[in-house]
Amino acid sequence: MGRIVQHRSVITVRRSRMVLAPILKAKHCSSLPPAVRNFLLAQEPLVLYNYLAPCSHPRCYNVVTAIHESMKPSIAPCYDFYGYACGGRRGNHVTTDALHRTALLRWVSTVPTPPMGQSALQKAAALLRACMRLTSQKHEDLDAIRGVLKAGGLPFPNMPSTSTYAVIQSIVDVNFDAGIAPLFRLTAGKDLLSGKGYMLYLAPAYDIVTFADFLQQMIVSDNVDVYIRRCAEVVGEPSWSYSALIRAIKSVNQQFLELSATNPLKAELKLSTSYQKGDTWFMLSRILANRFEIVGTAKPTFLVLDDAYFRFLARSIFEPLEPASLSAYVGMYVVWLVSRLASNNLAYSTPAENFTRSLVDLWPRCFSDVHSLYAYVPDQDDTDYVDGFLSVSRITAQYVTGLLFNWTANASDPFVPPFSTSLPLMVSTHGKVQLNMETVAPPTFTYNRSPSLNYAGLGYNVVQQCLRQLYLKDIWDTGDMSTDVLQASVAAHILYNAYMEARRSGTYEARFRQEEEKFGLKPEQLFFVGLCANWCRQNSHQPALAKQLCRSSLRLLTPFDDAFGCTRSEPSTLETVARLLAAPEEYSETDCGDITVFDYDIFIGELYQC
Repeated sequence: MGRIVQHRSVITVRRSRMVLAPILKAKHCSSLPPAVRNFLLAQEPLVLYNYLAPCSHPRCYNVVTAIHESMKPSIAPCYDFYGYACGGRRGNHVTTDALHRTALLRWVSTVPTPPMGQSALQKAAALLRACMRLTSQKHEDLDAIRGVLKAGGLPFPNMPSTSTYAVIQSIVDVNFDAGIAPLFRLTAGKDLLSGKGYMLYLAPAYDIVTFADFLQQMIVSDNVDVYIRRCAEVVGEPSWSYSALIRAIKSVNQQFLELSATNPLKAELKLSTSYQKGDTWFMLSRILANRFEIVGTAKPTFLVLDDAYFRFLARSIFEPLEPASLSAYVGMYVVWLVSRLASNNLAYSTPAENFTRSLVDLWPRCFSDVHSLYAYVPDQDDTDYVDGFLSVSRITAQYVTGLLFNWTANASDPFVPPFSTSLPLMVSTHGKVQLNMETVAPPTFTYNRSPSLNYAGLGYNVVQQCLRQLYLKDIWDTGDMSTDVLQASVAAHILYNAYMEARRSGTYEARFRQEEEKFGLKPEQLFFVGLCANWCRQNSHQPALAKQLCRSSLRLLTPFDDAFGCTRSEPSTLETVARLLAAPEEYSETDCGDITVFDYDIFIGELYQC
């Protein structure tokens, strides 16, 4: 009945029937939802190591060099590996140069969003595109706005002719203070009433339909108004920016009043009076009525909205929604975060210094809020809409974090860990996450600086993501040992086996030799330095945890002792650690039989089959 697998990555773990059964149903588990499966197949591994990427801009910190400089060779690695690898670490390792501007756009633009039956991923993409509406207006809108600005004596923004985003940049410059991306699009043309003259007006962004359909099933805090405010911030305002919209349009229309008498603007403000307004929309209407004062005697029209659109907005967007699932809010928050990044990606073809400076407070707050919400989201099977969206949201947030800290650099021929055996066995055999050069292709890594540092950082985070299900608290009976230490040891053990496959293959020998000459350390030593540097960076807010991981987790691994010539008073291999977990006879019987010892590589393969 039982199955015992002898392999190099062997560890014994105790699980209760409740926890083990749903994870190890190798024969009876259902497939991942198509959206999640396709997402994993199509994308590069979304848990990217984003702290070892080279940075060429003077404002950026060369992190590879920083790691070398943060080392203190005078400290004995066997005694205090944290002090050895991170003892000289400074707090300003990461300074963003420019956001990675096109990867996210390419991803979002390729996700189809049918009007009905959208998957979780498609709904996320639809929501994102709705928030990005300002930067994807129709070309006829651009031409019309250009004509109105010219008639009003206002210059149309000029962009470098080499920019592929010149048109987008122009419309963003025109509307940057408007704050209308989620709900409207700004356009211009002849007077809608008389057919003469010029006017600016807000046209309904009917792409909001998919946005609203999505909101009807999700929860955005206590009121969707909170999310609308956040979407409005996409264009740069720190708060809901309809007042900025009013100022901008009023200013332009003031210019129109000064046109010659042969081209008068004779129109008046047109607001719906038949719709019974309420709540948030009523507040907006009052603002519009109070601020859109008649300018002079020409009475230019600067806002036209139809009754149907009023009703649609109120019914589908502004009415509060009851909380349905906390995981849904996490997903919504992540998409809002992505929308900010995508808006900036689309708007700028060159580094946006002003926008970047405004992110000083924004990004830390976003990431802090997202990660704090994760603690309250239970692990769930990807069997329905909410659970699938939660899964995609988690890895999307990690991916966006990676994009934010991947600086502009020469991305040709990146070094990608050749996951071909051990851990790679599970991803390549079962075809869920392909970690090869063709599908991974990260934008920037330290391939030309240190493949071992790159491998340790990227690979460790991939392993952590793959083992996430195993990190449920009640499956780790560690005794006096820290759970964090043991989990880090397990992940490092698996990764090291995969790393050594690449190390022994000879394919990357020249790169390994170059990094050894550059750093004065053997590749195996750099690998462990990279692990510790990874922990130091990821746990910068918990330095005590970083110290514990660097000082304790690696000392549980025999390869670490071999790399640095450490001696130990008693055996402390990973197999010894396994015996601290539980006695084999305490295992629960599952659909797969009594499992007392198993191979992690094959186990993870079964997990991905599920």
